[in-house]
Amino acid sequence: MKHRFLKGNKPGVLLARIRYGCIWIAVCIFYLFYQSYLTFYLFVLTTCLPWLSLGMMKAQRKKLRLTLSFSAKDTTKGKKEAIVIQTMGGFFPIAIMKLECQIENLFYEEKEVYQFACLSGKHVQQKEMVDCKVCGRLQAMISSYELIDLLGLWKKRYPCKADAQMLVIPPYMQSSTIEELGKHGMEKEKEIARRSGFQSDDSYELKEYQEGDSLKRIHHKMTYKLQKPMVRQYANLEQAQIVLQLDMRGNQEIVERTLTTFHTTARIFLTQGLQLKCAYFFQHQPHTVEMTQLSTIRQVLSDILSVPRDESIIEKKIDDIQYRIHGYELMKLQDKEGPYNGKTSSL
Repeated sequence: MKHRFLKGNKPGVLLARIRYGCIWIAVCIFYLFYQSYLTFYLFVLTTCLPWLSLGMMKAQRKKLRLTLSFSAKDTTKGKKEAIVIQTMGGFFPIAIMKLECQIENLFYEEKEVYQFACLSGKHVQQKEMVDCKVCGRLQAMISSYELIDLLGLWKKRYPCKADAQMLVIPPYMQSSTIEELGKHGMEKEKEIARRSGFQSDDSYELKEYQEGDSLKRIHHKMTYKLQKPMVRQYANLEQAQIVLQLDMRGNQEIVERTLTTFHTTARIFLTQGLQLKCAYFFQHQPHTVEMTQLSTIRQVLSDILSVPRDESIIEKKIDDIQYRIHGYELMKLQDKEGPYNGKTSSL
C-alpha cells in the first residue's frame, strides 16, 4: 500500500502541552508576584482555556458532516482528476480535522492512501491524483477522522463512513489500419455469400434504428411511413461475427495498450456492421460477452475493469473466427474457412 504524505504528527500534541504548561507556570508566577484583578483573570482564562477548547471541539463534532467525491464521476484517460472532500460544520472552524482517504483500483488491486488536513468549518478540500490516469474502477473510502482543537492540546479519532467511485476507461484511438481491416471483413463476407448462393445483396429485413447503426442503411420509405427511423439489416451482417480475446498479461503499460486497442477495434468493427464477442478470463474461467451496439462497449469495459485483472490466456477455441489483442497488436489465432480471413494487424 502506497502512502501519500507522512502519517499523523503524534509528537505535536506533546509539544503543545509542554508549551502550554510553560505558559501556565509563567502566568502563575506572574499572578503570585503581581496580585491584581487583571492577573487573576489572566490566570483563570489560562487555566480554563484548554477545557473550553475541548468542549467546543466535541460540540463541533456533532454538527460536522463530511462528503467524499471525485471531480468527475465517469471519465476517460488524459484528464487530471482530483479527490473532493467537503466538510460542513458550524459557522466558524474551532478544530482541525485530519483524515486518511484510501483509494483502491479494483482492476490492478492497488491501494494508495492520501492524507488531508483541513479546518472543521465549511470547507472544500481537493487533492489531485497523479496516478488517476490508469484504467480501472477507483473506490475512495474514509473510515475515520481525527479532530485536534485549535490549541493543539487534545486529539481524538472518530469513526465515519464516506465513499465514492469513479470509472476510468481507456480512450478511443483513431486507427486507419483497423478501419481497413473492418472493411476487408465486410467485403469478404459479402463475397462468400454471393459464391455460395445463400443470399443476394437485396436480401434484408427491417429493424428500428439503434445507436451505432450505419446511416447508409436507413430505409427512407418505411421511416416516413412508420414515423421512426428504420434500417436494413442484411442477413450477411448477422452472420459476420468476430471474437476478440483480451490477453491481460504483461505490465501495466501493456495492459493499458491492450484495453485501448480493444476499445478502438470494437468501435470500428461495430460501425462497419459486424457483430462481436469479447472473451476474457474472470476468476480463471473464460467469460464471453456479445456486443451488438456501440453502447455495449462501455458496459463491457466497465465489467472488465470492475474485477481484479486475470493474466490467464484463453486457449479454448470459442468460435470459427478469433483474434487475440495484446498491446497494440491484433493477432489471428486461427484461420478457418469462413467469411473473415484478415491478417495480423499492428496499430
